[in-house]
Amino acid sequence: MKKPSSPYFENVLLIDDEEIDNLINERLIQAAYFAKNVHTRTSIPAALGFLYKAIETGQNIPNVIFLDMNLPQYDGFHFLMEYKQMQYKYEELRNTNVVVLSAYLRKYPEHLLNSYSFIVDKVNKPLKDVELNELKEKIGGNWALSA
Repeated sequence: MKKPSSPYFENVLLIDDEEIDNLINERLIQAAYFAKNVHTRTSIPAALGFLYKAIETGQNIPNVIFLDMNLPQYDGFHFLMEYKQMQYKYEELRNTNVVVLSAYLRKYPEHLLNSYSFIVDKVNKPLKDVELNELKEKIGGNWALSA
């Protein structure tokens, strides 16, 4: 299979408190030509701060956010609630999709996750290149980079 000449998306945000998971996922995302820029944050406050700064500067707005639900201090639901409000308030985020990435997906009630329309998929850790390719198809070319 021929490798693409450029990444599919401009920016991805990984939110996970495990540094090693972030490193592995970042390398996989880059190797699969899924995104040009991968930004990682290890807490919900840091991730929200990143998003507010991206909105303020108009740079690094993520096309896709990979969210680990099992985080210390504030869990993924705290992020989802805040992010939902941000999407209503800031047009820049309306085309950003969230992928729940967790080792404990069964732990989270399906109906709660399904109540957030911006969640496009729920994926078990570890992330795999097959899943990235499926996400490209699922999310579509609306945000694909021009060659």
